[in-house]
Amino acid sequence: MVPILFDPYAADLAQRLASVHPHRVLEVAAGSGALTRAISAALPHAEIIATDLNQAMLDVAARRHLPRRARCMAPGQCVKPPLPRSDL
Repeated sequence: MVPILFDPYAADLAQRLASVHPHRVLEVAAGSGALTRAISAALPHAEIIATDLNQAMLDVAARRHLPRRARCMAPGQCVKPPLPRSDL
């Protein structure tokens, strides 16, 4: 169901994001990783940090072959993000 409902929006948002050429992207509420995959395709050199409150969803996202530069982080891991605020 996710591809039918979210893929068109994910592709559109990823293209909009690509127009500003970020080096790093913090995705909040990543769910199963639909947007994460679209961002990865649109920004092949950007580092992506995907977060979600639901660890099970992050596990699904990780299993869906996200690129190595896309990291899934649970909320507790985001208390001290791996990057300075100015880098996001």
